[in-house]
Amino acid sequence: MKYRLFLSTKKTNPQGYAPIYFRIFLNGKEVDKSTGCYIQPSEFERKTKRVFGNTHQVLEINSKLNKICHLLDELSKQQLTFSASFKRIERVFNEAGTKCGGFNFVDVFKEYLTFTKTKVDSGFDDAIKLQTYRKQEFMFENIKSFLEYINLLEIESFQVDQALMNQFMYWSRQVNKHSVAHSNKQIRLIKAVIKFGVENGYCKSSNIFGVKLKNEVKPIVYLNQGQLTQLEKINLCGHKLEKIKDVFLFQCYTGFSYIDLEHYSKDWITADLKGNLFIRYYRGKNEKLCLVPLQQEAKQILDKYNHCLPVISNQKYNQNLKLLGTLLNFDIELTTHIGRKTCGSILLNKGVSIFTVKTILGHSSVKTTETHYAELNESGILGDMQQASNIHLANNLEDKSQLKMFA
Repeated sequence: MKYRLFLSTKKTNPQGYAPIYFRIFLNGKEVDKSTGCYIQPSEFERKTKRVFGNTHQVLEINSKLNKICHLLDELSKQQLTFSASFKRIERVFNEAGTKCGGFNFVDVFKEYLTFTKTKVDSGFDDAIKLQTYRKQEFMFENIKSFLEYINLLEIESFQVDQALMNQFMYWSRQVNKHSVAHSNKQIRLIKAVIKFGVENGYCKSSNIFGVKLKNEVKPIVYLNQGQLTQLEKINLCGHKLEKIKDVFLFQCYTGFSYIDLEHYSKDWITADLKGNLFIRYYRGKNEKLCLVPLQQEAKQILDKYNHCLPVISNQKYNQNLKLLGTLLNFDIELTTHIGRKTCGSILLNKGVSIFTVKTILGHSSVKTTETHYAELNESGILGDMQQASNIHLANNLEDKSQLKMFA
């Protein structure tokens, strides 16, 4: 194992300070680790790889650099596997102490984004998708806007607490009109950022880890069987909404999310030994395997477009779905996600096992399916009761004369 120090001028912050990094060469691979020390570029001596000066802060930084060098030298003498060495390197930088120079919460967030960007499609177990990283960038800009709004852009990480998160929740809900779920996602990201900062010596611990999130229970919005039949029967041949209708119906038959519509391939079609067709794919959101029996109606749509679904941008798709819902006089506003919800809801209400629905929709666990769909399984519950034993269920079509005795 070898290493060298360098000043990363590309990551100079708005105050003109650049971070000192270690580049570690291990088994033919390079790993860059930040020391958490920020200095003016003119203060860095290229020959000695140390900071010039005799101030208390300079001595503190040089002491930390010497400590890291010593720990890495000791580590290089040990015969460890790559995995073990990498874990020890993490410990070295944690043991070297807290950050040097002024790191506020926004600085830590930037370091976090730099770190997560290296995990995009990295091939390791903790790899993330580019889409996930883009969402984190978007949330960072939103959180930064909030801090600017309350004049706390320079806030330290340890000052982020329940009171601040209550303010953020109010701002997110009332000013930005975000849902509770989206606001909670941003607070979870803030927690992850501060945890990263603490573990890597950028900041002290914070009360953020005790922050409780407010949950919101929303009713499931989906098309019932009557509305689905109405959509199937409407003739839009030659109409600009014909393709929108077909793609949305395909979602209702398969439970596809928008991202899976975008990536659909004919190669996803498989057959079992009896010739039954399935759509077998890994869901874009969580990489879970989905196994969807191909209904005849869905197959007809695929054949109509030669397996090239006419998918447009998510924004345009939702705009056109709104027009389609208005055309049909639906009392709900159609969105791409309602197609997926419709699939799960109708399957459950037809008595399909919740475990089967989980596999079709690609949920991470059956608990997710239960949380979102179990309350809709009315027909399935009635069917199970009737088949279980000779239980006679009451209905509102009984002779009213028989009901008078209870009056």
